[in-house]
Amino acid sequence: MANDTTTACPWKLGICDFSKSEPLLNAELIQDAGFDYIEPGLAKAVMLSPRELALAAENISARGFQVLSMNWFLPPGVKVTGPDVDTKLCREYVEKAFAVTDSLGARAVVFGSPASRSIEEDFPMEKAWTQLIEFCRICADVIRENDYALRLGVEHVNYSETNVLRKLEEVIRLVKEVDRPEIGLTVDFYHLVMEKEPMETILGAKDLAVAVQLANPANRCFPKHNDDIPQLKEFFQMLSAIGYAGGIGIEANVEDVAAEGVEALEYLKTVIAEAL
Repeated sequence: MANDTTTACPWKLGICDFSKSEPLLNAELIQDAGFDYIEPGLAKAVMLSPRELALAAENISARGFQVLSMNWFLPPGVKVTGPDVDTKLCREYVEKAFAVTDSLGARAVVFGSPASRSIEEDFPMEKAWTQLIEFCRICADVIRENDYALRLGVEHVNYSETNVLRKLEEVIRLVKEVDRPEIGLTVDFYHLVMEKEPMETILGAKDLAVAVQLANPANRCFPKHNDDIPQLKEFFQMLSAIGYAGGIGIEANVEDVAAEGVEALEYLKTVIAEAL
């Protein structure tokens, strides 16, 4: 494996909406720190006025920056599993959200949204599974009908946040059952580690991965110099093995986006070069 840290990184590196990162507000800071893109929170962007949204898009475009993907897909009030699912409400929200996504030029939407998909203990998991498939197909229909250059990336979210689709292997199975080209998945290093899934699980995501996220599992923070993050090199090796060519976004707790971003970017580029 190469040890030359000057080796070109094969992926775009970005910062996702989480904690205090606020990518839409901090786009200039994030770009100046050396990142390639931002991943704003979609549920937040949907709440912006048309003028605010247009100004944000104009500012990003004028700087030659990119919104590659968006996370925080659903607000908690839009339930997609359980006894209170409102299919009409889901469809209306998806139509509005994907229109916002397209206006910002994003090409992937990360579907984590643990509050929207978690179920009560007595609700049948089989029914929740069917509801998730139905919701993903609604998303696929909206993408196809509007000819959006967009894919939904269903995310595995660990046990501390949800009781549905906690493991990547489950998401792979769901996406294959949905069987629509508009529906892919998101691979998240933090959740893989929290669930103690083997990194080799990523090999089953070939041609399905549309977004990737990571954080230092220790306190879910930005990586920094001298960190020793077990399995991170293997994570990058698995992504390379499946031919993933998209973005890798840091989705983590942060206080100083600019300073912590610069340090994290340098760290990730070094680890990626060592891994590949």
